[in-house]
Amino acid sequence: MPESFWCKGYNLSSGPKWRLTCWEFSNKSMEPLGMKFEDVFDPRQMSRFNFHGHYYTDSQALDDILHFRCVDFDQYWANVNAEVEAMMANPMIRAMMPTAEQMKQGNAQVAKKPMGFSWMFDTNQEDWIHAFFGSREKQAAIPSFEEGFKLYHPDDQHPTYLDHGYDESKPLEQLTKADLDKAAAFRGGECLEDNHGDIYKPIAWKCADGHTFHSSVNAVLNGGHWCPECLAHEWNYAAMAKVNPFYAQVWNPQHDADDDYCIPMQYSAYDITKKIEEELKEK
Repeated sequence: MPESFWCKGYNLSSGPKWRLTCWEFSNKSMEPLGMKFEDVFDPRQMSRFNFHGHYYTDSQALDDILHFRCVDFDQYWANVNAEVEAMMANPMIRAMMPTAEQMKQGNAQVAKKPMGFSWMFDTNQEDWIHAFFGSREKQAAIPSFEEGFKLYHPDDQHPTYLDHGYDESKPLEQLTKADLDKAAAFRGGECLEDNHGDIYKPIAWKCADGHTFHSSVNAVLNGGHWCPECLAHEWNYAAMAKVNPFYAQVWNPQHDADDDYCIPMQYSAYDITKKIEEELKEK
């Protein structure tokens, strides 16, 4: 393993052919069952915003080292289809497989659970509705498949590159305190101390809300981490985008300027982490 491999963050992917949307992956999975996405899902209940639809332009870097992309896309799905077809040839297994209508009924039951579509509207969770659909009116305007709703694949051939707030032609080890100040300001905060070229040593930073935290230059600029307190107990991305230009790049294109919803978390990873840290200190 080359020495340059260690202590870095990598964006993991299986390659361009695997840049599938939810509906494309569902179609691939359901094809051997004789179904397609439109048979099972209702577009009027699907979020208008794609929360996980990013492609990483450097995702080949890890494969260049480990060569783990060893399964051909077309061969993989051919194998899946062959396996399912063999299973479906067994009458007992075929009898246990749900029909499209049964899957739709199952989706309807899931939608009634907390954070589901029906739960949002039946219990007047306006912030959730705003987050997923923009508004009740915008959700009501979504057409059904029968009314002409069109599934589409986003353009993945012309990527939009994010600005990371510093001179990315420089290796992280060569960034000066001025470079770190600029990167922190682009995240709405401050760099409170110099790392003196050690990108793995935790140093002090301050976010736009005044929280002070310690993280390495590598974790912030290469790993994408920032203040752990800002989203400790609620999803308040709208407020973050107003003070964090780095984050605003991915928020603003899909949201209105007056978006201000905030959603409390049922479970806080921040609190869980703090509890574990305290328990470890006691041992």
